[in-house]
Amino acid sequence: MNLQCSLVQDLIPVYAAGVTNTTSSEFIEMHCLSCAVCRKALEKAKTELVLEADRTDDTPEIIWQEITDKLREKQKKKKTAEK
Repeated sequence: MNLQCSLVQDLIPVYAAGVTNTTSSEFIEMHCLSCAVCRKALEKAKTELVLEADRTDDTPEIIWQEITDKLREKQKKKKTAEK
């Protein structure tokens, strides 16, 4: 992993949460255009953030497990298709 990837991956959680400044956001976006590893890490972070935001305490745990399993399967299929 090079220095840019290391920086981007450190910033991904705050970028996904929408709290990076304009310069950092642009750096991450430009880097992810050319780096599949960081782009996938960003997609994963955004997915996890959405799941956490939508989760409510009264939703049965089994429902969340099914959603997570389906998302992982979708990501696995996408990864296979990219090869």
